[in-house]
Amino acid sequence: MIHKLWRGSSLLRFRNARGRLWRSSSTSIEVEVGGRNITFTTGRLAKLADGAVDVQIGHTSVLVTAVSSMDRMSSHDSIALRVDYREKAAAVGRIPGTFFRREMRAGSREVVTGRAIDRSVRLQFPVGYLYDTQIIGSPLSVDDVNDPDVLSINGASAALTISDIPWNGPVGAVRLAQNDSGVIINPTNKELLESNLDLLVVSTSDRIVMLEAIASEVDQEAFYEAIELGYQEGQKIVKAINELRQLVGKPKRTYQVAEIKMKMQQEAIRRYSEQVLDILTDTSKRKIESQRSVQPLRERAVHQLQELFPTATPEWAESAFFHVTRYCLHEVVLNRKTRFDGRGFSDLRPMGCEVNLKQPLHGSCMFQRGETQVLTTVALGSARSALKTELMEAAMGGAKEEAFILHYEFPPFCNNTIGPVMQHNRREIGHGNLAERALLHVVPDEFPFTIRLSAQVLESNGSSSMATVCAGSLALMDAAVPVSNAVAGVACGLVCKESDNGDIEEFKLLTDITGIEDGLGDMDFKVAGTRHGITACQLDIKRIKGVTLPIIKESLIAATAAHQEILDVMDKTLSEPRPEGRDNRPIYEIINIPLAKRGRFIGVGGHNLRKLHKDLGIEIDSIDETRFSLFARTQDVMDEAKQWINNVLKDFDFPELKPGVVKSVKIVELRDYGVMVELFPGMQPVLLHVTQMDHYRIYHPSELGFQVGQIIDVKYMGRDPITGKLRISRKAALPLPKQNGIPMTRPLSFKT
Repeated sequence: MIHKLWRGSSLLRFRNARGRLWRSSSTSIEVEVGGRNITFTTGRLAKLADGAVDVQIGHTSVLVTAVSSMDRMSSHDSIALRVDYREKAAAVGRIPGTFFRREMRAGSREVVTGRAIDRSVRLQFPVGYLYDTQIIGSPLSVDDVNDPDVLSINGASAALTISDIPWNGPVGAVRLAQNDSGVIINPTNKELLESNLDLLVVSTSDRIVMLEAIASEVDQEAFYEAIELGYQEGQKIVKAINELRQLVGKPKRTYQVAEIKMKMQQEAIRRYSEQVLDILTDTSKRKIESQRSVQPLRERAVHQLQELFPTATPEWAESAFFHVTRYCLHEVVLNRKTRFDGRGFSDLRPMGCEVNLKQPLHGSCMFQRGETQVLTTVALGSARSALKTELMEAAMGGAKEEAFILHYEFPPFCNNTIGPVMQHNRREIGHGNLAERALLHVVPDEFPFTIRLSAQVLESNGSSSMATVCAGSLALMDAAVPVSNAVAGVACGLVCKESDNGDIEEFKLLTDITGIEDGLGDMDFKVAGTRHGITACQLDIKRIKGVTLPIIKESLIAATAAHQEILDVMDKTLSEPRPEGRDNRPIYEIINIPLAKRGRFIGVGGHNLRKLHKDLGIEIDSIDETRFSLFARTQDVMDEAKQWINNVLKDFDFPELKPGVVKSVKIVELRDYGVMVELFPGMQPVLLHVTQMDHYRIYHPSELGFQVGQIIDVKYMGRDPITGKLRISRKAALPLPKQNGIPMTRPLSFKT
């Protein structure tokens, strides 16, 4: 149910230059989703933007703005849309830990969220609207209960809807989780941590626009039911945003449609479609050969189209030729009932796997599917190598460290192109994040090492991220990581025919799409899973307004069948994790150090631990009072470290004293606040504090005439329960002082 909170004058009042009082008008709409209220407020903040909405749930609030310029039309075939999502430490009441105490470049979490916003709203812009547009999402406040990412998508939808920017939304985004009690709509962060499903569903009034999911081998039918429920709940948000538009929405601006582009596309299809079809349907040619065969035709077509349409730009002519190839794909699939490479709609490309490629690596795999080739390597490190969680995520109560990391690289040579080799772009971060989530569930939580999977695409012709999943799964098993199940990934495509009113009249699903089917088709639905269920998915829509639930259901069925076939091929190479790692695999051990030897093992100020790390590269961490974890690069290094530790402790077999025992000890050092005494020869000195020297108050050891080498009696009082240090007292070993011949029950606080 949707509730209007208020509309009209807000509580904020201002005075203009003449001193006249005026008020800031704002409007809010509240909608209940999953038993919790989401509030959309506009007219109060960022009023100069074309559209600005503050979305809030609980104490988490996100301001999303939309601005579109009419100064310049893009020369390309799609809108020049830029989406920026930036999280501020101020939103969680923190100061950034950077040198300048301000936010630096966007992190992976921000990039992934920005991509989700982009994929949710981009396809709802009308065809022909090519003006520069920017969406900015800024969390204003974030609590430890609600994640701001879903609010950002809904905020972008609302900002575009109420603005004068042409847009065919709105869309509604809903997150779902699942536990033993069933599906949870709009879950909290704590509920997500305890869930076996994290599903994001973005939908319009009649289509699914975008999906993102990470799951713990959720059954295909249960997964689809969750999507269906998310679609139904999303309609509440769509309805709320539409009501907000009726209250404060601006009339959509008029814009110039480049009709000449449409005429160029029609002319290009008429002139060149048959020639392009002949080239692309030649199954004897590989990807690069086909591209080189098409290139002379493209150059000739661009030149001829510019002569026919003198006012057109070269970019428009290039765009027209692109539509020729898209027309050819639809012609082959829908009319000829085949694919460019001759496969059936559900056929997979030839596959091959190879593991244990290079001996120095902890684990490796090369996975080939068609002309897509991915090389993955595994590096095992200590717990200190774990990735520290970003500030916003940590403030919301998420895991503080990530012990499983996957990095995805897409160098230019994999596409036979030339380009800069630089920091990872948004696409590489997004694809790596998807592959990492697909494998995360099968990696054991109690594995003692930090795992870094490095995936490099060596050849690319479609679905390199899903090939990364397959290669990563085999590389983990090759490194003897005890994964619970093998994981496979596949991308499903779509070619459809729409009616004049936008309904899908006919469609064909394509399993295991190639690069040209991805670029020219209408959908890219990546699904990863084991033999038991789905572990991750990502849906991208291309050039249509969305897909229906029946298409989603058929795609999941096709992907699940493909997983079984891919896993059969993978099992022939390596069907389960190796029982033992290679000789160069790092070693993790836990050693027990008695409390009496703890100080000797650590050394003064941690000297021994630093020496082990410096000389042998050993990393040592304390688990509890008596247990320490040791990480070494190889077994030989571990053996050398243990021998060194034994040498340090071999002459340190001192008996454990019983509390209450009085023992004669030697003073070895005088300090301002006490003396250091030696309980046993060779044992690390123990502090006798000035408060434990006498029944009278002592301010310095010199008051009692103590000297280095002097023998005194002390009583052993046991170990400190917090620090584990030995506690001794000379005062407890002395008889109580007497007053008038009677022992005093309370010692004097000063000498009389």
